[in-house]
Amino acid sequence: MAGKVEFPPHPVATIGFPVDWDQDPFGQRNWRAQLHMLRWLDPARRLAAQGDATAMVFWESVVTDWITKNPPRTDKSSYAWADMIDGVRVHALLVGLPYVSDQSGLLEALDVHGQWLADPANLGHDNHALHQHAALAMVGSALRKDAWLDLAVRRIDEYVVDGYDEHGVNAEAAPGYWLLNYRWLRDVGHRLELAGRQSSAIAAALTRIPQTIVHATRPDGMIEEIGDTAPRQRLVAGEADELTYVATEGAEGSPPTETAVLYGRGYAFGRSGWGETARQPAEESFYSLRFGRADATHGHQDGGGLTYFAGGKPVLVDAGKYAYVRDEGRVYALGRLGHNIVHIRGKKYDKSTSVELVASRLTDSFDYFHVRDLGYPGVTLDRRVVYSRQSEALLVLDSVRAADDVVAEARWHLHEDSRATVAGRGRVDVRNAGSPAAILWGGSAPEIQLVTGGTDPMDGWRSPVWGQMVPTTVVKAVRRGSRFRFVTAIFAGASTRTRLESGEARDGAQSFVIEANGIVEQIWVGADGVSIERLGTSGHPSVSSPVEDRAEVDGDTVAEFEQQNSVVRTSLHGSDPPSAGALTALVRRLESGWDYGATAAIVDAAERWPEAKSDAWSGDTRSRAGLWGDPADGDLGGAELHCYPSLAHRYALTAEDSRHLVELGPLALPFHVHRTMSSRDLVVSLHGALNRATTRLPRFERLRSLRALQTNVVAFADPTLDLDPASSLSWYLGTRSVDLHVKIAEVIRTVAEQIGAERIVLTGTSGGGFAALQVGAHLPVSAVVAASPQTDILRYHPRFSARAISGVFGSETGLRDGDRPRVSVLDRYRQCDASPMINYLINSGDGHHVKYHGEPFWALMRERFPDRLSVHRLSLGKGHVAPSPEILNAAITAALKGLSE
Repeated sequence: MAGKVEFPPHPVATIGFPVDWDQDPFGQRNWRAQLHMLRWLDPARRLAAQGDATAMVFWESVVTDWITKNPPRTDKSSYAWADMIDGVRVHALLVGLPYVSDQSGLLEALDVHGQWLADPANLGHDNHALHQHAALAMVGSALRKDAWLDLAVRRIDEYVVDGYDEHGVNAEAAPGYWLLNYRWLRDVGHRLELAGRQSSAIAAALTRIPQTIVHATRPDGMIEEIGDTAPRQRLVAGEADELTYVATEGAEGSPPTETAVLYGRGYAFGRSGWGETARQPAEESFYSLRFGRADATHGHQDGGGLTYFAGGKPVLVDAGKYAYVRDEGRVYALGRLGHNIVHIRGKKYDKSTSVELVASRLTDSFDYFHVRDLGYPGVTLDRRVVYSRQSEALLVLDSVRAADDVVAEARWHLHEDSRATVAGRGRVDVRNAGSPAAILWGGSAPEIQLVTGGTDPMDGWRSPVWGQMVPTTVVKAVRRGSRFRFVTAIFAGASTRTRLESGEARDGAQSFVIEANGIVEQIWVGADGVSIERLGTSGHPSVSSPVEDRAEVDGDTVAEFEQQNSVVRTSLHGSDPPSAGALTALVRRLESGWDYGATAAIVDAAERWPEAKSDAWSGDTRSRAGLWGDPADGDLGGAELHCYPSLAHRYALTAEDSRHLVELGPLALPFHVHRTMSSRDLVVSLHGALNRATTRLPRFERLRSLRALQTNVVAFADPTLDLDPASSLSWYLGTRSVDLHVKIAEVIRTVAEQIGAERIVLTGTSGGGFAALQVGAHLPVSAVVAASPQTDILRYHPRFSARAISGVFGSETGLRDGDRPRVSVLDRYRQCDASPMINYLINSGDGHHVKYHGEPFWALMRERFPDRLSVHRLSLGKGHVAPSPEILNAAITAALKGLSE
């Protein structure tokens, strides 16, 4: 044994034998603690288990030396009997017990440890106490002392009840320790089971904790470095469904249903999404906000502090964990200067301050928070934060009120890989490995200061690894006075124009206009909260803000919704406008939180019958041409719009490109036709999930790339999205009474007959692939090219499936017996007498879609239609990655060829 040891995160050290149990080569209490834990001896114990007698002699000699030289004592300066160290050491001693030649001395030492751990005077707190309770259970089990084992179980239950709230948030103020404690608690539960005991408290907590951890994880899979969270702490697959989803970049597991959470212990986390649609997980944006007390275990003075991740990179960060030492670096990491907060120069911050959450609101389109900080004497700091899921920008309003004049700095701590430059009055541009970001100030611009690696005082530093500080840039906006505010907007991943302007004021609210990522928004902030209005072209006309938690409704109510829609939509092709009562019914429905096509019906009716507008609705109208796309849009080819009161026997298909809107009662079906007069092939395109913030409805997907095939093309948009402005994926379900898959198949038959199409291929990716398979079931002479489709909506991620099912059928449980084939391709094909030719493209790295959607469907097809299925596995990387247009076009070409063979 060479006498060299490595206790991560510390470097290799030579300890010598016999061991000097008071040595401390790095001046780190963590190193001293690990020395006395004795778990560093486990490699020798494992060799002994394989028959290496020399290794066991070495293990036993070191342990005996420790026992002799370190009797129990309350003086913890050596860390020999410090809390947690004693508990971890019990495990190290127990696993060596079967291999020692004479067990008497080790059994006596374990008994001494048991007595020590049973004494409440020797207990620590938080996870230290958990290790001690677990050790008492293990030694009680090993020595057959049931009293110790029972005491340990009681203490563990008390620890769990006190240490976790109803959400599963741990009392320790660092998400990295939430993960560690989750793993430790899981191990403790397993050990209790081996000892013949169970803890209901542990079982209940383990079901809740993963949700809290996953929400505290950035889009790049790293736990956000809040408090004493270690840098670059990642999740691993196999621990829980949600954790596995993030750890595998969406290849396995399922994401949470929420995109924002608020925890009473002082945390808010939110993001643009979980990478389930057109974006990869790391491409989403994310923020965190801290409030509450700053004196919890492993906590920092970060009340009111923000972090922000966007454009694939961390933008706003904390200074980090650093190390458990008493030096200037630790003071900086723990203190206010190491966080994204407002600091008052020359005033000492009260560490015991609890930053109050004054107000909050979480919605599908934005999140809003108002926190108040009284930590500086004589000063009130109010921070209002708005995160928009449309522009993915942060708007931060910091108000300062002081008894006397003060100098305040709003601090923005950048990642060490970022480079910042002052780009004019009230603007700082930031670049991090090519990812652009910007910080803008509205109103009267403050003085802007950049500090990097300052030493007197220490400022502009960050700890990317244990025990090291590296220079980074802190952007400081500085103002002086007794009453003032900072108006700040942070944009990231924005390669287009960005701006922040203070707008008009009305009814006690101030408006701010922000522009980023091609989106312009007007944000109203007042005493009563926040609202956001999208300026410019919108993907969905806004009549009123939907109630976020809409109540479920029964089938009769949904039928009434459909009837109300049909009354108004029928008038669009009649000679009389809808009655004021009919329009009012739609508006009342919107006010209750249900859209179900009311917005689209109102907008169309107000354009068709302007005189009816004032009777029911005072909002803006939009022409039908505007609602269904801009003729100048290249994807639409400047096509003329044709409207039909019902499914037609013939459509106006003489032009090269044409748009069509077919009334189906409670909703209208839009589709676009591109003619290639010389072709007798027809390719049908159906789209998957959409970003409702950035996508104009209707969406006619892949028109440009499909034209390269020189075939006729029909692209259908999903009008089911009109039922719910917050839904991004609806699978072309239709309404409760309208099976849209059947209606689309009828349109395809008519179009194909008109243009003389001899071969038909339906194609779609993800949700569009589901729709292609569904419609194809009604067109068995066709072929389907489906790329990584869902085949059972109820087995897809609940964030999408539950919303779509309740949005169409009134509630998540609103499916009738006969509706099952509409939401399951498997059930649909079980009823079919014939099947289309199916070319099933699947990314091998998309474990969820392989296991839960591909394999069940392939098994069914092999049983019922074995000669109609061809599976093509693609290597596209981890997660739900769509194939390129070139791959899809090649697959479509092969499918057309197959129809001729």
